[in-house]
Amino acid sequence: MQQLSSLDAQFLHIESPTTTGHVGGLLLLDPAEAPDGILTLDGLREVLEPRLHLAPMLRQRLVTVPLGLARPYWVDDPDFDIEFHLREIALPEPGDDAHLSEQVGRIHARPLDRARP
Repeated sequence: MQQLSSLDAQFLHIESPTTTGHVGGLLLLDPAEAPDGILTLDGLREVLEPRLHLAPMLRQRLVTVPLGLARPYWVDDPDFDIEFHLREIALPEPGDDAHLSEQVGRIHARPLDRARP
């Protein structure tokens, strides 16, 4: 269990239906580096799952303190399910950087589900 920093709590506090306070990233993977040159969602899961203990934050969810008496805490989620977090999304043709940026923007514009990691 780890308490949010003051800065992270501020980002959380500014969130509203029209303003997100979260930060995200995009990772581009080269299939040529995958075994047999094929990258699949199952293959990615097989690589990530045994390494999740190396990044505990990926398996934690936010818990608020009753009455808001202190900053929220990150706690391990006993119901963590990697299946919920790994998804394939197809881009419209021609699937260029502009389409990718548009899709990432759509995903990032949605408020995060605070009940999940």
